[in-house]
Amino acid sequence: MVKNKKGGKGHKKMSSKHAKGTSESYKLRLPQQDGEVIAQVIKTFGHGMVDVMCNDGVTRLCIIRKKFRGRNRRDNEIRLHSYVMVGIRSFEVVARGKKPKSDLIYVYTSDQKTQLKHTDVNEEAPRT
Repeated sequence: MVKNKKGGKGHKKMSSKHAKGTSESYKLRLPQQDGEVIAQVIKTFGHGMVDVMCNDGVTRLCIIRKKFRGRNRRDNEIRLHSYVMVGIRSFEVVARGKKPKSDLIYVYTSDQKTQLKHTDVNEEAPRT
């Protein structure tokens, strides 16, 4: 662990063991299984829920899982008009007047967003 030279309450929380380099380049992840869909965030509600417009034209309620909360949220910020990959809940029965639910699987960075627009998935991806 890094030695606390400066002191203070929050110094050790931001120590170098949790710091990640900014020059990381991630491989572009595309939908691989049935039920995985690329979507765009259109509204945020809080409490781990957002509305997404999927590439099949359906608006779904997306549940943000525990994996994307806490310390990892710095890397996976979910904002308006950001692209995400969601998993459709095929097992769930949708009540009349309610939106179908989906689970957040992956958050695309701005660099990956431009790569995604130039791939073959672009035909199915939602437009901005």
